[in-house]
Amino acid sequence: MNKDPLRRYPGMQSLVGFATVSRTLSLARAAEQLNLSASAISKQLRELEDFLDCELFVRSTRNVRLTAAGEDYAVTVRESLARIEEATLRLRSKHSASNHLDVAVSPTFCNHWLIPRLASFYEAHPYVTLNLQTAIGVPNLNALKVDCAISFCDAPPDGIDASRILPLDLMPVASSKIVTARAARDARHTLTQLPLLGQLTLPNAWRDYLAQLDIDASSTREGPQYQLLSLGHQATLVGLGIALLPEYVVAGDLREKRLVRIGRHCYRPTASYQLLAPERMRKNAAFLAFRDWLLVSGGAEANGGVRETAGGGGHHSTLR
Repeated sequence: MNKDPLRRYPGMQSLVGFATVSRTLSLARAAEQLNLSASAISKQLRELEDFLDCELFVRSTRNVRLTAAGEDYAVTVRESLARIEEATLRLRSKHSASNHLDVAVSPTFCNHWLIPRLASFYEAHPYVTLNLQTAIGVPNLNALKVDCAISFCDAPPDGIDASRILPLDLMPVASSKIVTARAARDARHTLTQLPLLGQLTLPNAWRDYLAQLDIDASSTREGPQYQLLSLGHQATLVGLGIALLPEYVVAGDLREKRLVRIGRHCYRPTASYQLLAPERMRKNAAFLAFRDWLLVSGGAEANGGVRETAGGGGHHSTLR
């Protein structure tokens, strides 16, 4: 009989690595989420498979996929880790000053992306309360007296940690009142016929997008500029022109055919939505729960989102 109980269990790091890879099916994405190298994650998986004497993944040069045994094991491991996390957070919240998290969020992202998904966060983390306020650009966390912020930016300010949540894929859309489905398929013609509505904090987006399609910008009509994505969205709905907008803003309008997509290409800036927080938050259980949930939710969105993306430019921007 084995008298050492620890030898009957795999290491916690290996289990966390396995759970993350089983969810993302990517060593690179798992490594990014766990702040480790892909080789370190791969080593953890090999050690776990050696411990179990069972193959959990089928590996190829580009991706990994679970074996039947791996799928079965992943369900139990993820559920168990979630219960441990919940119990830990519950216990720590009883002994900490607060389990409330004050978060500043860009307005459009808050209304169209974050709030519609918060029910799943509270279901997983019922002991955390998120207090939301909106902020334009990259906020001063101390001035706003918030614990963290979700902002669209290239890089965080000095002394601030950043976790990349979601890239921004912008697609050209127009009201179905002014563009037919047939015309929308002829992107080159349609883009030169209607005003191009701009985003003040992404002033080069249309220029870069048109260049990628080899369309001369001088043949197009420059339209009004808007500070907020939500303003450009409303202007597009009423038929003022074509705007470059993200799928999370226009998905419902495309489904209901209030808007039509022009062509199939997208524009991705170099900046992305990032969770910004001071270094002291690294030990805050409520913040870590929120960060991990955002990474999973944003990763799922990016993996299931628009595929045909034209590379972005190097403009440093803050999106609203």
